[in-house]
Amino acid sequence: MKQHLLVLRETYPDYTMKIVRQYTADDYVISEFVMKGTHKGNFAGITPTNQVLEITGVDIDKVIDGRIVEHGGAANTFETFFEHHLIKPV
Repeated sequence: MKQHLLVLRETYPDYTMKIVRQYTADDYVISEFVMKGTHKGNFAGITPTNQVLEITGVDIDKVIDGRIVEHGGAANTFETFFEHHLIKPV
């Protein structure tokens, strides 16, 4: 998780993340989020655009003793990249 956040900070140095909804069940926390930041670093082979991008998604984290021990989820990067013409249809 720490490495993931470091890469995120390199790509979007001014990013903010807003939790829209959050649920817990046993040791799991499910978070629906909106991330917004200026695209200033390489990401998935896409060179920096200096555009402000907004990406929605869901994180599923297993938390034990206040620490994330497993992380998974999905971010809707495809929609955002397509909308901003960073990727093209096939």
